[in-house]
Amino acid sequence: MKKLLGVLVAGWVLSAASAAWAQIAVLDLRYVFDNHQRYKQQVEQLRQRVQAAEAELNKQREHLRKLVRERDKYKVDSAQYKQLDAEIARMRANVEAQFRLQQKDFLREEARIQLQIYNEIQAEVRAFAQRHRLTLVIQFNGRQPKNATPREVVRYVNRLVVYHHPGIDITQQIVQALNARVARNPNQPIRPGVPLPPRR
Repeated sequence: MKKLLGVLVAGWVLSAASAAWAQIAVLDLRYVFDNHQRYKQQVEQLRQRVQAAEAELNKQREHLRKLVRERDKYKVDSAQYKQLDAEIARMRANVEAQFRLQQKDFLREEARIQLQIYNEIQAEVRAFAQRHRLTLVIQFNGRQPKNATPREVVRYVNRLVVYHHPGIDITQQIVQALNARVARNPNQPIRPGVPLPPRR
């Protein structure tokens, strides 16, 4: 009787453990970002805008260098030198202010893109979890350190997830689902809190 009871208890513990196991999944969020088509498109568009702004600033800097060369042809106490020197000072201040403002704008735009994409990923994960009755999805980093630098090793050793069974990694399913949505509606990001349309 005791042996039978022990077998039943062990079976119940194993079935409870496997039920709990089935309710947990892991997600490599960095991998999802890196392979999300909309994120890559938006980052590329931002990169092109940054390059265009840098090219424009470089033109202004080159113009400044020409003015400096022109100014240096005159004597320091001449009217032409002083006039060009004042113009150079004004232009330098303007270029620096423009650079700082653009940098701030681009950082804000990058943060906006990341938040939008994170919300999109979160909505997709929520829908996936509801469909598969998951109660918890944990973020993990699946990349091995490329270089054994102290910083990379510390980051790797301090990962939240030390081990997971490959069967609970939903990263690829989420990437595929997100990119399928992008293919269907390239300009319509998923908004947080908005229910996802049913899959067909």
